[in-house]
Amino acid sequence: MPASGYLDWFTWNTSSVVNKRVAYTEFDGHWVSTDFFGIATHGPDKLFETMVFRGSPNDRPAYEQEMAVWRRATWDDAERQHLLACDWLRELIKCAGTLKPLH
Repeated sequence: MPASGYLDWFTWNTSSVVNKRVAYTEFDGHWVSTDFFGIATHGPDKLFETMVFRGSPNDRPAYEQEMAVWRRATWDDAERQHLLACDWLRELIKCAGTLKPLH
């Protein structure tokens, strides 16, 4: 049921992650989270957000760990973006592992 106003949306948005989580993946000291906002706060039709973070979700505030962000309009696009973000991160980690130290 759609929210009838901002207060309804705010109550729903702060209540639980259950109806908002599209996908969540952790690996190699990083995490990828894709969530449904229920409101287009970042532009028209940008209802879903995929974010990539370094470290553990409990290490420090997420905004200090953020590496990348993508926004999408539909649940299907958000699911695809989550998979692409995981692939991007795996490739980044793989490439970083092949770099030689500067010292």
